[in-house]
Amino acid sequence: MEVKARHSEEYGAPERNVDREKREALVAASRNYARRAGVPWERVRLDLVSIVLSDPPKITHRKDAFRAD
Repeated sequence: MEVKARHSEEYGAPERNVDREKREALVAASRNYARRAGVPWERVRLDLVSIVLSDPPKITHRKDAFRAD
């Protein structure tokens, strides 16, 4: 899971900061952790949570935000 937060959406949604390079790094770290923890890769889900620190906060949870393949 990746969590991104911003004080506002003035410069775009927080999840815009998860570019291709960041996704590749997350996939590599997730594969490594799953292997060490004995979790089959097919059972791994990569989610993205974005938080805008407004009043009230805007929280978005995207399940399976991107594919690892």
